[in-house]
Amino acid sequence: MSEMSHQTTFLGTPGTDSQEAWDSRGGGGSDGVNPASSRLSCGMSRQERSRQLWEDMSTVEEDSSKLNALQLRLDESQKVLLKEREDKLALSKSIERLEAELSQWKLKYEELSKNKQEALKQAEGHRL
Repeated sequence: MSEMSHQTTFLGTPGTDSQEAWDSRGGGGSDGVNPASSRLSCGMSRQERSRQLWEDMSTVEEDSSKLNALQLRLDESQKVLLKEREDKLALSKSIERLEAELSQWKLKYEELSKNKQEALKQAEGHRL
């Protein structure tokens, strides 16, 4: 809803400042369900009601600004979280690859150690 329509909603259209117009918008009477409008109609003058509406509108605008700021922070946090998840996945794949390489190097080391032992035994056998 645009700012102008907010103002129209809260303040009515120009030229409808009569008590009937106020009552038709829910500002008068005790049978209404809206506690804010009941609060406003309890002996407040038109000027006081107008001031209260402007304060309420200001509060709504402040809340809207805070909500927008929080939404921006949430969006940024979600981007960071997504990037961290991608990095974690990449690191996990890298770890798996390195573990596989390490396993291959261990097998080669064991094979070379076995060959060395066999070569030493053969060398000792030829000396005797």
